[in-house]
Amino acid sequence: MEQRQQFHVRGLDYAEEIALLRQALAGNAGVRDLAFDLLQARLTVTFDDARTSVEAIARSIASTGLTSTIWSPGGETVAETWWSRHGRDVLTALSGACLLLALGWHFAVS
Repeated sequence: MEQRQQFHVRGLDYAEEIALLRQALAGNAGVRDLAFDLLQARLTVTFDDARTSVEAIARSIASTGLTSTIWSPGGETVAETWWSRHGRDVLTALSGACLLLALGWHFAVS
């Protein structure tokens, strides 16, 4: 019987991840259709439950290095830490500060 399941896929940001997921799920015999929503990081899988399962699909997603949870329409599906939300910003600011420090040092010594 045909089923449809939605997943929240953490890291689903670019076409490269879509291609990676399509390739990983193509090997799953029961998968019939994939639909992607990049803005909400949502993957909708239509599959034949006689040939595959939600767990097998989740394992295929995990094999790509991306993490997934069952989509929860009511809110955030993944408990995020402060670092996972702000880590990229902190590292970018730190990189910029190091660059400015290095430039200052270079001009001070020259």
